[in-house]
Amino acid sequence: MCLLTERDPITTAKAVATLDHISNGRVIFGVAGGWIKEAIENHGCPFKQRWEVVRERAIAIKTIWASDPAEYHGKYVNFEKITSFPKPLQENGPPIYIGSNSSKVPDRVVDYADGWMPIYDKYEGDPLNDLNEACLKKGRDPKDFTTLLFGAPRDINVLEDFATRGCKGFIFLVPPEQSDNIPSVLDEIKNLKTGLAKKWRIARDNTPSNIRVKQTITGPHMLARFSVNERTDLYPDDIALAKAYASALTEELEQVVSEGCDYVQ
Repeated sequence: MCLLTERDPITTAKAVATLDHISNGRVIFGVAGGWIKEAIENHGCPFKQRWEVVRERAIAIKTIWASDPAEYHGKYVNFEKITSFPKPLQENGPPIYIGSNSSKVPDRVVDYADGWMPIYDKYEGDPLNDLNEACLKKGRDPKDFTTLLFGAPRDINVLEDFATRGCKGFIFLVPPEQSDNIPSVLDEIKNLKTGLAKKWRIARDNTPSNIRVKQTITGPHMLARFSVNERTDLYPDDIALAKAYASALTEELEQVVSEGCDYVQ
């Protein structure tokens, strides 16, 4: 997570693009505004305008990634034509996820980001519903954005609800009182995954016959991928069931991974 209020956009663009090559295109660029007034203002950013600064710096970084030469002229970021290399390995650059819990974040995500990491017990609304409404206002497709639930509860019913409504992943935290027993925490999370997979298999068994689920295994890194072939004549609930089925199949890839697959998506 990068506090863009405390970073120069030109050097940050170069640093993140370089990391994208080192990581073989696996960077997810998290951005935020920060909350410590003194720290933010010590970096030359006005505290009350910090999210305006984040917006301009994020857009400027994406401009540098996409263009050569690149230039940007805004209120808080302003530079003439520059050349900056390397360009990111990922097409269009690493996805930018906002880490914040303000009610204004859904609109910010739709404006200049690719995803969101709301904190489960901090955000007051429903992040998925609010993001969908923001997309509707701007004429954007909610499927273009990724939501990862940060600080997800270890409650299978909550996880199932979020997963079936489009949440793409969960980030679990280890409370201080369990920091000396990490293996048991990981076992609990593994059991949650298994429980979700069982529920999704029920959805699979009830998936309408007009939905096709495709399995492909491709190189160069033996990427194993399950994807849903969506059709416009399907009801949204049918598509949700198929997506749940595809997600459940991830567990069944463990044998593939053990035989040399580098990672599973």
